[in-house]
Formats: sequence, C-alpha cells, structure tokens
Amino acid sequence: MKKSYGISTELSGRYCYTDRLSQLKADGIDFLEIAFNENLEKEKELYNALLPKVKENGIKIQSIHLPFGESVNPAQTDENKRCLNLKKIKQFIDFTYESGAKIYVIHGSAEPVLAQQRKSTVNAAISSLAELDEYMKKQGLTLALENLPRSCIGNSIAEMMKITNALPTLKLCFDCNHFTTIKPNEFLLPLQRKFPAFRKKLNPVTDTAESYAKQFADKIVTVHISDYDGINERHWLPAQGIIDFKSISASLEKAGFHAPIMFEPDSVCRGIITTGKELITRYESAVYKK
Repeated sequence: MKKSYGISTELSGRYCYTDRLSQLKADGIDFLEIAFNENLEKEKELYNALLPKVKENGIKIQSIHLPFGESVNPAQTDENKRCLNLKKIKQFIDFTYESGAKIYVIHGSAEPVLAQQRKSTVNAAISSLAELDEYMKKQGLTLALENLPRSCIGNSIAEMMKITNALPTLKLCFDCNHFTTIKPNEFLLPLQRKFPAFRKKLNPVTDTAESYAKQFADKIVTVHISDYDGINERHWLPAQGIIDFKSISASLEKAGFHAPIMFEPDSVCRGIITTGKELITRYESAVYKK
C-alpha cells in the first residue's frame, strides 16, 4: 500500500511550517498535525487565521497535538489544579472540533517528574486520561497518548504498559526519538555519536524505538517520525541518527497501521534545511533499503 505523509507544525516559532504549505504539498505532504502551546487565546487566533490557507492548499488536518506544560499538565497531583488543567485541555478540543481531525495527541505530563512523586503523578495522569478519553469518545474522537523522554510520564515500555493496562481502550502516538535516560548525559557528545559503545556506557537506554513499536503496534494510531542520536531527542531527518525505520515500519504494517506517516522534524537538521522532499526521500530510503 502506498504511504501517505504529513508533518507536525506549531503555529509559530521553531517548529512552524505554516509559511510553506504550497511547497510541502508539492513535495508530497498531504496532511498536517497542528501542535498547540498553552496560550489559549493567542493559539486560537493563529489557528483561525491558518484554516483558510490549509484549505487553499488542499491539505487535510489529520491530528491535533494538544498543548503541554504546567497549565495543561494532566498529571498534576493537586486535584483542584488538575481539574482546571482538564478544563483548559477540553477548550482546545472543543474549538478545534470542526478541523476534521479525529486524533488528538497528548503528553502524559509536564517535566521534570521527581522520583518520590512518580507513583502519585502516574495515578493522576491515569485519572485525567480516563476522563479525557471518555469525553472525546462521545464526540467520535480518539485520544492518543505519546511516549515521552527523560523523566516524563510514559518514558518507558513498563510505564506505558501500566497506563494502558489501566486504560485498555487508550490509543497511542509513537514518537521514535524519545527513548532516553532520565537525565541524558551529553559529555563528549561528538565521541558518543561516533562510538556506539561509549554512548551506551554513558546513556544506558534499555528501551528502543524498535522494541516499543513491536510491543505497542496494535495500539498506535499515529506517529511522530524523526531521528536522533540515542542520547537526547533531536528531531533530525530520517537516517541522520540511529533509528532502524525499516524495523519500525515492518512492525506497524504487521499490526495493520495504514495512517499517514507524520514527520516531526526540526527546521534545520544537522545543517540541512527541512523540506517535504528531504523527509520523504530519506524515510523511504531507510524503510526500503535492502
């Protein structure tokens, strides 16, 4: 089956691609994920201004990336604050409902999460995700929890299993460059990148993108595709890092995943300006290499 492609874009700042929609479309990018920050009123204004441009260029909004940060943290352990955060998250869901997007990506927490608070923070996240999942199902929408790096909730296969066991119908967004230690060690970074054994000694990452894809393939409904160095998230172009995209693609296809491949790159990756053509060409070369 021929793959379709999209890109995640913020409405302003470093990860904003809304000023190049016509070129992205020409390059083969047919879908967008709109990624919001916490400033509700400003984001609503930018979003409303963008919609005519999206329609004009014949691009479809595939998904919404709900904002992340303290004011929308679903893992807030203070019950009053958690309820206020959920109210704000629902406002983002409500004003984007007419976008046509059916998938809403969410981060399980803000960061950092302290070790002594992890259990209560996970429980708070589960309560919030359960409420949001139910809220969205009533509207025909799908909530997709994203795996996260460092100390965030959802930073390991074991923790994601705990969450999905508690919420069996919850779907997932798979970000393949989020597999890090709790505190990434960037000492002698060029040497770590050059010598994998040295990197693994300083950053003993247990879970990998490949093992995660195999474990959760049947729950994954959308993806964030970019590459990294195995140390910290980088959002590089495919094949600029260590990820085995061929293995990941095989796991997803075996589970019946046929949704658009959503890229989530930096605007400039290791000196190369990001374009739709670069993303697609590099990804397909990595997936179909012999």
